[in-house]
Amino acid sequence: MKPQAQALMISRRPSALGGAVAFSLTLLAGCGQPPVQNGADHVPDSNVAIAAAKDGKFATQAWPLVDGLMIGVLDGPFAPGCAVGVSIDDEIVYLKGYGRSRLGLSAEDWSVSTMGAVGSVSKTFTALAAMKQIENGWATLNTQVKDRLPANGDLGNAVLAQLLSHTAGVGGPDRGAAFSPNWDPGSTMDQCKNAVTPDPGDAFCTEVHRASLDPEWMLNSYLLSEANNVIDLPPVDYDGDGANDGWQAVYSNVGYSVAGAMVADIAKAHGYMGYEDYVWDAVGTWSANPLAPGQATSLAITHAHRADDIPNRAVGYYDGNWGAGAKNWVQGEAWEVTQAQASWFGPSGGWALTIGDFMRLLTAYRAEHIVDRHWMETRFGHLALGPDPMNLPPYGLGLLIDDNNGSIYNGGDIGVFQGNQQQSVHGAIWSLWPKAVANQDVGVGMICNNGRGSSWIYSRAKDIVEDLQADPDSRPFSTQTHHTSPDPRRIDTREFEVDTSAVYVLQPSGFPLLPSAANRVQLQPNLRTGKVVLRNANGATSGLLGSLKLTRSGRLQANGGWMQLGVGNAVIAADQLSLSFQVADDGSQLYDGRIEAVVDARNLAQQQLVPSAELVCDAVAETDAQCLPCADGKRYCFAAAFAGVSASLAR
Repeated sequence: MKPQAQALMISRRPSALGGAVAFSLTLLAGCGQPPVQNGADHVPDSNVAIAAAKDGKFATQAWPLVDGLMIGVLDGPFAPGCAVGVSIDDEIVYLKGYGRSRLGLSAEDWSVSTMGAVGSVSKTFTALAAMKQIENGWATLNTQVKDRLPANGDLGNAVLAQLLSHTAGVGGPDRGAAFSPNWDPGSTMDQCKNAVTPDPGDAFCTEVHRASLDPEWMLNSYLLSEANNVIDLPPVDYDGDGANDGWQAVYSNVGYSVAGAMVADIAKAHGYMGYEDYVWDAVGTWSANPLAPGQATSLAITHAHRADDIPNRAVGYYDGNWGAGAKNWVQGEAWEVTQAQASWFGPSGGWALTIGDFMRLLTAYRAEHIVDRHWMETRFGHLALGPDPMNLPPYGLGLLIDDNNGSIYNGGDIGVFQGNQQQSVHGAIWSLWPKAVANQDVGVGMICNNGRGSSWIYSRAKDIVEDLQADPDSRPFSTQTHHTSPDPRRIDTREFEVDTSAVYVLQPSGFPLLPSAANRVQLQPNLRTGKVVLRNANGATSGLLGSLKLTRSGRLQANGGWMQLGVGNAVIAADQLSLSFQVADDGSQLYDGRIEAVVDARNLAQQQLVPSAELVCDAVAETDAQCLPCADGKRYCFAAAFAGVSASLAR
């Protein structure tokens, strides 16, 4: 679906109380839809655009506490870098990108619209999806693999809780053995393990690798080889009191691939297309109200077949000199090819999303919007050799529990190897630090593409928390300062083409509006009459404002008007309109634009952009705002504000 009159469409699947009926919801331009395996647009561009529209406000903010740290530890503004997010309790307080998300002729800075691969943090998403199914009553922690999948032997006897806590022993005796499945000889994945796809000359393997996006389908290629490749893991007395405190754990990508296949099978039995479709919906868009501000629309699995399809994706790099001399950035990333080991990317290490959505999931997890945290944070497994302080901390379900530093986290790496050396071309950390500052929970998320591993990233997250503890009153502040002295004659009665491509939503905070899809508008200020006229593409008047003035600081301001905003074939009526632009000295550009208006939710419903005005007002209430009385006294009107608008002289 292209951005026409239906803009944001979020498909809601059956809930625990509902049947197999789904409904779609449309709102102001762009289509929010689950990723799909077939077609030209596997991951709708608007999924990323919706996320970016929520987060553009951070472009005008700076936080020396975070900025100083990151600038000091990275390789400069033109090298690969990182995106960082910080939350306090339920509020995302800072998002910032540092360095480049890709190099070369198409160089792009890290930004809130960059999709970054998060590696094994994907295991957290898989565990959340499994626990959501358990809370729905679709499975239990003790559901065996053979209850859902055609698995035999020891693999069939493994239970879901063991798979999610790495205590099943699936995949072999150590992390290296359990890194990826052993393919059954002659299976489809075995036949294509050395093929690089997509390849127009190899239709068979291209299709096999595309199908590997489905972990349940892929299971058929390793059922025999992994059936009895399972070891018994002994119990652990973690606190030395003689009681069993859990089990030794072997970190297993194979185990999480099987868990993902179970999630896929259960999801298909309840009306979903499979694993990715379910995680996108139940974990990413977790609210019963799909307009809720906390939705994470950009979730998608990395795959070679999507390398040119996922918008604004970060490319992974490593130092080709391996630390010897000057940096030599070499691309070596997850999206490039699909080969044998790419199979573990999905449930165990394959997700990507924007830094804003990364943090939205973290705050939703903290507030238990997705699932109850109890089982997630129960110490089931003890990685490596158990309760040895030199080894990894205890493991719950998709999460590490770091008692030494007081955090709950998970990290991910997609790397390249040279002998015993490894560089993480894609690395990430998702961390929650309970009661870390003024009895408030602090969340820190980081996604990097610069050869730094998750251990290094975790240390930087810890640095941010410790710096915030030392300076708890420091908060981000706006860097948006302008002062120009334009000649009024250069803008008076001239026509400007409005550019909404970089517009983002200020209010209602986090609301899934996508204003960048608005139809073309021309703006004509008349300082002598004190009015601004807006015209649509046909030249008809589509808006009128009064009280126009050019301030001494060079801002063009008007208020007290109306506008009919075209979005595809729909027309959104806005009242109590005001706008403000900074004017360039030569009068050719209007920038740092802000538009405020009042919208009647009933107008959206009348044009079938939403099922009901009440649903809109419920979502507005989740932003700590509310629908207010309209002219007729009915409480359906809400204030909306947008920033990032610009305009240039029309040709």
